[in-house]
Amino acid sequence: MKKVIFLFCLFSFSCFSQEEKHPIDDAMNRCLNDAITTAEQRNCVKEAYEKWDILLNESYRQFLNKLSKNEKELLVTAQRNWIKFRDAEFAFINLYYYQQEKGTLFFVMGDFRKMEMVKKRALEIQEYIQSLEN
Repeated sequence: MKKVIFLFCLFSFSCFSQEEKHPIDDAMNRCLNDAITTAEQRNCVKEAYEKWDILLNESYRQFLNKLSKNEKELLVTAQRNWIKFRDAEFAFINLYYYQQEKGTLFFVMGDFRKMEMVKKRALEIQEYIQSLEN
C-alpha cells in the first residue's frame, strides 16, 4: 500500500502541498487505505474521478451564469478546447497505461492520471468563481 501511495505522490505535487486537502481527496485516501486489491484501488480512484467530474460540471455551469455574454462565449470555447485536449490525453493514457504489459499497478496509475486532470480543471474553475466573489 505504501508503494501505491508513493507512486501517486510521484505523479502529483499535491502530496507535497501545504494546502488543505479537498474532501474528495480525503475520501479517496481513506478508500485507498482500506483497499487491498488493485480492483479496489481502481474503484477508489474511479469514485474520486466521478466526484471531481460532477464538481467540474456544477462549477462550470455556476461560473457560466456569472459571466457576460462575451465572457460566456470565451469560456465555452475554452472548455470545448479543454475537452478536446482531455480526450486526446485520455487516449494516450489508455495506450500508455492500459495496453502496456507492465503490471496491474499501471492501471491504477492511469486512472489516477485521468482523475488528476479532471480535478485540476474543476479547481481552476472554482478559483475563477472565488476571484469573482472576492
